[in-house]
Amino acid sequence: MVLLALQFGGQPHLQAHFIDSSLNATTVVLLVEIFKLMFAVLFMMLEGSIIECIKSWRPLSSLAVAALPAATYAAQNVCIQTAYRNLDPLVFNLVNQTKLLWTAVLTYFLLGRGQSSVQILALSMLFISAVLISIGEQTGLNDEYDEKNLTLGMLAVISASFLSGVGAAITELALRSYHRNSYLLSGELAMYSAILIIVVESIAHGEVPMLRPNFVAGISLLPIFTQAIGGIVVGQVTKHAGSVHKGFSIIGGIIITAILRSVLVNAPLRTEVCMAMPVTLLATYMYAKYPPAQKLKLKEK
Repeated sequence: MVLLALQFGGQPHLQAHFIDSSLNATTVVLLVEIFKLMFAVLFMMLEGSIIECIKSWRPLSSLAVAALPAATYAAQNVCIQTAYRNLDPLVFNLVNQTKLLWTAVLTYFLLGRGQSSVQILALSMLFISAVLISIGEQTGLNDEYDEKNLTLGMLAVISASFLSGVGAAITELALRSYHRNSYLLSGELAMYSAILIIVVESIAHGEVPMLRPNFVAGISLLPIFTQAIGGIVVGQVTKHAGSVHKGFSIIGGIIITAILRSVLVNAPLRTEVCMAMPVTLLATYMYAKYPPAQKLKLKEK
C-alpha cells in the first residue's frame, strides 16, 4: 500500500523532471510495457507459479482475455504520457480519478453491476471536481504553462480515464470465462500492448519506434521503472488488500503529489484546484469505503 501511494504520488513529478518532452510518447509507452513484462515474469518466478502458467497457457484463451484490453491500455498510456507533459502533476492525479466514474458507468452497461447510493454521490463529486479543475486550467494561465497545451492535456487525461474504464470493464468481462494468474495477466497485457505499438508505429511511420541508446540509460529509466512496477503493484494491492485499502493508497498518493508540488514547482495552486482537492480525496474515500450492500453481505458470509 505504501509503495503504491509513493508511486502514484511521485510518478507525475518523475515524468516531468526526467522524461524529455520532445521524446515520442509511444517510445516511452513501449519501454514501460517491456519493463512491465519483465517484472511480471520475475514476480511469477519469485511466486513459483511460472512453470504452471507456462504449462496452462493457451494462445486463444490468452488473446480472448488480454488482446482487446491491451489495445485500450496502449492507447490509454499514450494519452497519459501526453497529459503528463501538458498538465500540473497535481491536476493530472486529481482529474485522473474520473476513471472511477467511467469504470462505474461501463461496468453497469457491460456487466450489469450497480453502485451504492454513496458511491453514486462520490462519482458525482468526482465529476464536479473535474469541472472545477477544467475551469481553473482555462482561466488561470501563467508563465509556467506557456510551453504547455492545457486543453490537449485535459483532453488527454479525460481520454485516458475513459479508456481505463473500458479496459477494466472488458477485462472483468473476459475473466468471467477464463481464470488467470494476476501476474500472467499483467504480462499478457504488456506483451500485446507492446506488439500493438510496434505494429501501429511501423504502419504509420514505416519503422519500429527507436529505443535510442542515450535514452535507454541512466536516470531517464527511473520513471519508466516506477510506472511499470506501479502497473503491477496496483493489481496486487487490489487483490490482497482490497479496494478500500487501494483507495487509501490513492488518497495518500494525491497528498504526496501535493507535498512534492509545493517543494518542486514554483507556482501557486489556483483556487479551483484547491477546492477540487478535498472533494476528490473525500469522493475517493467514499467510493472505496461504501460498496453496494450486496457485496457487504457476501463478505459477512
